[in-house]
Amino acid sequence: MYNNEIRGIRDPSEVVSLTFRDVAQMWVNEYSRSGVKKSTLRVRTNALSTIDPLLGDKKLLSINRDVYQQFIFTLADRYKLNTIHSLNSAAMMVFKHAKKSKLISELPYQDTFIPKKQLTVEEIEQQKEERNYFNHSEIKEFLDAVVAYGKPLDKERFFLMMFTGLRSGELCALKWADVDFAAQQIRVKKQFTRNPGDTMIMRSLLQNKWIN
Repeated sequence: MYNNEIRGIRDPSEVVSLTFRDVAQMWVNEYSRSGVKKSTLRVRTNALSTIDPLLGDKKLLSINRDVYQQFIFTLADRYKLNTIHSLNSAAMMVFKHAKKSKLISELPYQDTFIPKKQLTVEEIEQQKEERNYFNHSEIKEFLDAVVAYGKPLDKERFFLMMFTGLRSGELCALKWADVDFAAQQIRVKKQFTRNPGDTMIMRSLLQNKWIN
């Protein structure tokens, strides 16, 4: 739905007919040229596709604080908190772009809030903590599969990432000079990322970090 098509404003009077979808498209076009990762761009465009049935056809100038708060309430009825924050963040970026482009004078999301769902005692007791990590046996099974079906040194790579929290892009950017065997530390100062052109580029981290 949202791509990199350029849709400009030829006349100020056109602002009146602009919809949220129109401005979202403008923002996507600009955002895609900012050097953002392709994966990040995909997350934002997917979020806007989810938002579109709720705000897409609404005139930009008709979306005030009350309209936006109702939008948040609708999200709260349909989605989990993390998803609500993601969708809210994408919508906010569109409105920030609109204000920066002088299409609106105020940001409709200001003074809005995300409601907190009140859980019953039974619901709290029934909740189970979601485990998003491998246990000991799963790690062994995974590494055995890597040895059997992976490429040379894959076991060492995955082992290092598992037990240090090192990201794959950071691992690929390591040099021997970053490894201090005496101190048993690894210095992480760069990472490989995928840019919008679907090519890999090396970026310097804002702050070096040491991994023990």
